[in-house]
Parts: sequence; C-alpha cells; structure tokens
Amino acid sequence: MCFPESLRRVENERLVKEVLIEDLKNRYGYHDVIFCHPQILKKHLRKTIIKYTIRFDKFHKGYIGIHRQSDDGRFGHVFRVLDFLRSHGFNETSELRVPRPIIFLPSLYFIIMDEAEGNLLSTLIMEQRGDTESFIERSAKWLAKLHNVPDSFPCSDGRKITKANSNSLAGIYNKHRVDEEKQEILTSIKYSKSLLTIFPKLAGKIEGISKDLIAMQRKHCPQSNITPNGVGKLSLIHGDYHSKNICVSDNCITVVDLEESRVGDPAFDLGYFIAQLKMSFGFSTTMIRWADLFIHKYLEESRFLMQNPSSDDEATLARRMKIYEAQTYFQRSYHTYYLLGLTPDTELVSRWLEESRLVLEVAKEVHN
Repeated sequence: MCFPESLRRVENERLVKEVLIEDLKNRYGYHDVIFCHPQILKKHLRKTIIKYTIRFDKFHKGYIGIHRQSDDGRFGHVFRVLDFLRSHGFNETSELRVPRPIIFLPSLYFIIMDEAEGNLLSTLIMEQRGDTESFIERSAKWLAKLHNVPDSFPCSDGRKITKANSNSLAGIYNKHRVDEEKQEILTSIKYSKSLLTIFPKLAGKIEGISKDLIAMQRKHCPQSNITPNGVGKLSLIHGDYHSKNICVSDNCITVVDLEESRVGDPAFDLGYFIAQLKMSFGFSTTMIRWADLFIHKYLEESRFLMQNPSSDDEATLARRMKIYEAQTYFQRSYHTYYLLGLTPDTELVSRWLEESRLVLEVAKEVHN
C-alpha cells in the first residue's frame, strides 16, 4: 500500500518526524532515538491509518497518524473532542480513555495521536476469550460515561454548549435536531433505494421493512421524545461505536475514531453497537447474551451517573435504540454492497433484513 503523496514529500516526512521526536523528549526526557519506518495499518475509502514507532533505550513508543485525501473539517473536530474528553476524565487517570492527540496538520489533512493500549475488542470477541464479557461490560461503562459528560461539549464548529445554558440546549439544537430527524428518514430511504438496485429478489422485504422503519422513525424519534432529564437526553455521542473502534487491556478501555461524534440521541450509539455486534459475529445465543449484557451494564451505569432516571425514560430509550438498530442493518448492507461494491450476498442480507424486521416488532411492543 502506498503512502499518501503529501506525506512522501521530504519536507513533510521531516516535519512529522520532528513532531514525534519532540513529543517523546518532552514526555520522557532526552534520549537517543531510532525512528522506525512507518507502517500502513489500513486504507479504507479516502482514509489511510499509519503507525509510527520510535525506539529509545529498551523501550518503544507508538503513534497513530490518520490521513484523508481531503478533509471537511473532521480532523479539527476530532482534535477538539479528544482534547475535551481528556479534560473530562477520559485520560490516564481513569480506566476509560481516549487517545492523547499530538498534533493536527490541516495543510496535510493529517492528525497524529498516541497509539491505544491493548487489543481490539473485535479480536477478543472473535477468539471468545474467557474475559470477553468483562471487556464488553467495560465498553458499556465507557459509553455511559460519554453520554453523561458534564459541563460542556464542543460543536463541530468549535463552539461549546455548557451547563449554564443547558436550558437553552433544546432551543439551540431544536432546528438541528429536526433537520437530523429528516436526514435520518432521508438516509433510510437512500439505503432502501440503493439496496433495491443490488438485491431485486429481496424487493418485497426491503420495501416492507423500510416502510415500517420510516413510520417508526417519524413517530418515536422526534425531539419531543427525548426527555430533558434522565436516560435519553441529548448528549455527545460517538456516532460509530463498534468493536473495531474499542481497544481493551487489563488496565483500560480506549475508544478511537471519533470522526462521527456529535450532539445527538444516545440511543443511536446503543442500537448501532448491538446491530454491528450481531452482523460481525453472528446471531448465536452467546452474541445475544453479550448484547443483552452490554445494554444491562449501560443502563446500570447510567442510573448510577444520572439523577432520578425513570422507568419511562428507559422504555423510551429502549424503543429508540431498537429503531436505530433496525436502521443499522440497512446501513451496513448499503455500505458493504453499494459503497464498497463487494459481491452481493443475498442470503446474508436477507438474514440482516429479517433481524431488522424482528427488532422493529419488538420496538412496537415497548410500553404500547
């Protein structure tokens, strides 16, 4: 895999090397260092993930650089969010962390941060190690902490919403949220129309489930269904919370890839995580049990963190979570077979769609 052209230029290679060595010396003092050859870990669509390793004495330090072919402001947003979260306890003083951002270089469309400690949760789930359940519970705890971040949180344009003006949060974000609701519905329509062109044999199933999904989105996911207090309030959400973005070790849980982080409905992260878990690892009784364990731990932790959440709040959250889960089966099908252009797997997508239908049936039964 080739390095991005801008990072192959001598002056930019030198700049990155100087930044990393300077950071290393500031943190650990002066050392003779060896800058190892950078390694491309992954290329996906327009994004390239690069690992930089610096060796000193008998130790080594890893950094992760992420480059995009063009940047619509995402990396500046990511840098602000990481810095903000670390200032609110997601750092080395806690077991629940995000990586330390090192530098954002807008002209290179490039951000550098510390390498996360441990292994991907997805790897441990695949291996079904004995301690996997503990890591799933701790991942739920991380998400509950994110959704209950106090004081203030950064917007994509750099502004902050604070507790002092939390009463005006609904006013500030009302139009934003209405637009988001419309966008969610338009997105569901986009997914279904695109899938119809790839899976014509599944047309009846796609159209029927999509119709139910959109009706449920219109009825149950508006701003009025998010309570100002208790479980389900507007919060900072991750936006892409799944097992390949969660690094786990005995010491900590470190979550990466906050490009999609935004103010939104926390039920989105929950439904998205559960759907991705099932689609990635199957619908076995073990996966269903782990999905239930994740939600149970999230709610338990939210009750601890929040003041006076009610059972109605949790029921409303559960319904919205199911709706977002149902949409995620469409989203991943669209991403895999329409955007990435992989060979269509009619049997697999039919299974995902059936799960979407079943989830919507459950959503209809929640406190009806």
